[in-house]
Amino acid sequence: MMRGGRSLVSSPPAFSNDAKKLLVCTSNTISVFSTVTGLQITSLEGHTALVTSVIVVPPSNPAAKVLCYCWTASLDGTIRYWDFSLPELMKTIDIRMPIFSMAIPSFLDVPAEENGKRQDLFAYVSIEDAKETQEKTKASRRQIRKCNLSKSRLVGRLILGEVLSKRFLLSFFISVWISLNAKHVLPYLGTRNKPANFDL
Repeated sequence: MMRGGRSLVSSPPAFSNDAKKLLVCTSNTISVFSTVTGLQITSLEGHTALVTSVIVVPPSNPAAKVLCYCWTASLDGTIRYWDFSLPELMKTIDIRMPIFSMAIPSFLDVPAEENGKRQDLFAYVSIEDAKETQEKTKASRRQIRKCNLSKSRLVGRLILGEVLSKRFLLSFFISVWISLNAKHVLPYLGTRNKPANFDL
């Protein structure tokens, strides 16, 4: 019996800032293609499980468009920071829980402190906490957590929500981005002791 093929792309792709490169998540690696020739230039290898997110760092000014940095997340429980022009792995953050999706809404909204240093950069990740009690179903163990990328760790026990769906949290992340840019508190986020439930 003949069956149709399956997509090898595990997450939405991302363009480089100058639009000359396309980053495609293909299983455990990120393949980098030239948008001019369509040929693969290089690949980012290091994840040991399916790559679920790739986010290109936007330029802080027009001259920075030539910079080629990105963050990736994977079911192997790590978030990695790359220079994909070399390519070179710059940083690895191990949160020890599978990551199903990631968003970094505050790239351009991180203000400089008085001493000139930039404040911490944060990401929102959808994870599955295997340490939760067996009384909870596998789906209800999925949580939205906040990760401090600058300090390479999750933000304490802060749980922003328990996810009751296996689908990626695109709707939630869009709402987070809009709310943060509007400088409003998200009305549907739960507290540490009583997290909000989402059924996307």
